[in-house]
Amino acid sequence: MYWKISAYSDIYGKIRKIESSETLTDGQKREKVREAKAILNGIQKNALGTVEVYQDTVSKSI
Repeated sequence: MYWKISAYSDIYGKIRKIESSETLTDGQKREKVREAKAILNGIQKNALGTVEVYQDTVSKSI
């Protein structure tokens, strides 16, 4: 789980760098930020998918 948090944080850092870049055009920035946000969405979906597994495990052990 920690790697997800770390990856999430790293990607947000990259987004900040992209947005503050002086060498990229606005169009390039939008494209790169869109790509990074798609990765973030994938991480979120994966995390949400594992919540049910954890809930099932906990409810079985109670």
